[in-house]
Amino acid sequence: MPLMMIGGLYLCFEGFEKVAHKLLHSAGDDATSHAKHVAAVADPNVDLVAFERGKVKGAIRTDFVLSAEIIVITLGTMAAAPLLMKSLSILGTAAMFTVGGGIIAHGVPPVAHIIEGIDASVAERSALLATAVKMSLDAIVGIVAGGLAVLVFMLGKRVAGRK
Repeated sequence: MPLMMIGGLYLCFEGFEKVAHKLLHSAGDDATSHAKHVAAVADPNVDLVAFERGKVKGAIRTDFVLSAEIIVITLGTMAAAPLLMKSLSILGTAAMFTVGGGIIAHGVPPVAHIIEGIDASVAERSALLATAVKMSLDAIVGIVAGGLAVLVFMLGKRVAGRK
């Protein structure tokens, strides 16, 4: 919570500084500032890279603080939602198997033809059921391919003498 407070204070500071600059500086000040900037660009002795780096550092710092605030708020909100997080974890893993398996099945013509044949026969009964069956078959291909990949990796480590 103290970090949230410090981050929030920093963001308030940045916001107030922008508003104060707009309200307290006259158009003449802005024109003077612009003239100085134009003169700096025209002056070969001025290090424009260093000048721009200062602006970029400020923008990065503000973006970093905003991102950290969003992460902390999200984590705080999600701590009340462990079931949602667990569900997202399971669904994400299932999606990895389904998408990866679909890509692999598409790249191996015999497997693709088997899945297409099953999909076509199920689609005659129900399009929704056909979609579920195709996704399930892609997931099975993904699980098998993932298992084989882990097996090959483990055997490779063993052959190379690493644990």
